[in-house]
Amino acid sequence: MNDLNFFSIYQGNIKVRKDDNLYIYIVAAVVAAIIILTSGFYAVKLFSIRNSISNYTNELNSDIIQTKLKEAATINDKLSILNEYEGSLSSVIKSMKDTNLVDDKLLIGISGAVPSDISFSEWKMDGYDLTMKGITKSRSAVAELEHNLRILPEFKLVHVDEIKLGNTVGDDFTFKITSIVKEVE
Repeated sequence: MNDLNFFSIYQGNIKVRKDDNLYIYIVAAVVAAIIILTSGFYAVKLFSIRNSISNYTNELNSDIIQTKLKEAATINDKLSILNEYEGSLSSVIKSMKDTNLVDDKLLIGISGAVPSDISFSEWKMDGYDLTMKGITKSRSAVAELEHNLRILPEFKLVHVDEIKLGNTVGDDFTFKITSIVKEVE
């Protein structure tokens, strides 16, 4: 007679379990390898980026770059001031051309009469009256401007209305000059 083995069912399951565990271990090893490789790749990339940032920071902090940066900032400040003056002068030129009292000859004469120490803050044309306000470091520059404008044949009268010194030491003088333009012939 044949022996009956009632435990044979359980013996086959043990073998299947060992095979299932093998697959789980292989999948876990592959996932762990992928995690380790990607972590290593990104760690190397992070180190490379930090090294690049350090190099760029050192280069940016070098004396040559800093002097160039200061020069660029100075030039940008001067350009913004020039653009501001250009805008105000273009509006003055437009308004003067609209009144037909002022032409290019007068503007060229005025620009030649202005000393280098004077900066204008406002020009206003009201009929034949031209009012100029500005700042300067000395009273003599205002007197020189008044004298130079009186010499120009386009003006009937040039008068310095006011010269004021700022409230604190080292402030510039502010002035206001009113002049009457002759009629265009």
